[in-house]
Amino acid sequence: MSKKVVFVVIILMIVMGIIICFLYPSLFLKREKVEYISPEIDLDNLIINETSLTYLLYKWGFSELHNPPLSFSTPKINLIISDEEFNSEVKKGEIKTERGLVEEEDVTFISSKQELIDALKSDDAVAYIIQSINNGKTQLIQVKNKMVLFSKGYFSLYKKFTGEELEAPET
Repeated sequence: MSKKVVFVVIILMIVMGIIICFLYPSLFLKREKVEYISPEIDLDNLIINETSLTYLLYKWGFSELHNPPLSFSTPKINLIISDEEFNSEVKKGEIKTERGLVEEEDVTFISSKQELIDALKSDDAVAYIIQSINNGKTQLIQVKNKMVLFSKGYFSLYKKFTGEELEAPET
């Protein structure tokens, strides 16, 4: 074989490896599962704040989101709850929620305080929010393109909440 052919084969193998890492990061990037210790929540005096939103995001599975391979771009979610604004960021399975919106969010979640209080009080917070989304009381709005969402793990959450599959983006 000529040196050019060997060089092209090596380059193709590297490119294929990068594509596989990008599409299936969980095959190569092992991380410890973060256990979330739920806060003491007083169901009679519920308020929607950073702690209760973080708790709901863990219950809904947002801690499974991850950075794309070879990137420092963490999953970011803006949350608009009635008249209050929050944002959450997922880093290595840990969710941190703060007041205010961020730029460069991946998705925006819009709901009312009462919907989230009802989700917290329900026996199944996932089933409750799915029903709320289907009834139009809650919205999960895609901000970033499908490739970005796919690379960060949002597609499984989309299926969980809507029951629909999103096709992998074309490369």
